[in-house]
Amino acid sequence: MAHVKVTSKDFLDSLNSSTLRLLCLSVVTNFRLAADDYGSFSHLRYRRRMGSGISSTSAPQLSRSDDHSDRQNTGGTMDKDSSKPTLSPAEFHIYNKFAVQMNYFHDQFRRTWDELQKMSKKDQPSQSEARAMIRMGLQFCSELHMHHRFEERHIYPVLSRRMLDFQPHHSLSKQHEKIDAGADQMQRYLEQCASGKQAFSTTEIRKIMGNFGSTLWSHLDDEVKALGAENMSKYWSLDEFRSLNL
Repeated sequence: MAHVKVTSKDFLDSLNSSTLRLLCLSVVTNFRLAADDYGSFSHLRYRRRMGSGISSTSAPQLSRSDDHSDRQNTGGTMDKDSSKPTLSPAEFHIYNKFAVQMNYFHDQFRRTWDELQKMSKKDQPSQSEARAMIRMGLQFCSELHMHHRFEERHIYPVLSRRMLDFQPHHSLSKQHEKIDAGADQMQRYLEQCASGKQAFSTTEIRKIMGNFGSTLWSHLDDEVKALGAENMSKYWSLDEFRSLNL
């Protein structure tokens, strides 16, 4: 299709609005808020990739353990195969707060990704549709990078003291690397389209999204699961968990 030019004012207005929205969400769902500020969640919604597309399903991935063994928590182990503690509803609610809050942010990315994927299915979008997708895609990449930088500076270093998943070069960090590489490629392409230096193609954007989409969706689930009550209670006593400064 013809070149689509997004003015710098359009892009900056969109980006500033996006950044402000993300910062506001960060304040509202700050990791330092007490768990009682949130409702009791016995499970979280997950959306799984099915076949070549992405569909949404409901699965109780973070429900309380049915294991009735005596609760043991040394607060220092990194052995994930240790017996799962049995948590009371109140304990589960406290331990699960980071997972609930993280899933709230991840839902924003899931919704935007779904919308981008839906828009990209149109082979010959109008110029207004192309401009809208370029702006949305640039917003998505900017917010995703900001989200990851915050996690890597303020959350992962604290949790990695005891939790292998959050250590550098392990599963979640490796997912970050692949996702960031894909988002960088997507951002560069959309910036070229926004400036009019390159023609916008939904075929190209589908290809770029396909390079990291599966990893992104796995990460959105895996990170929330790692922050879930059952997992967190393996590594932190209740008092230690309450004092975590993320």
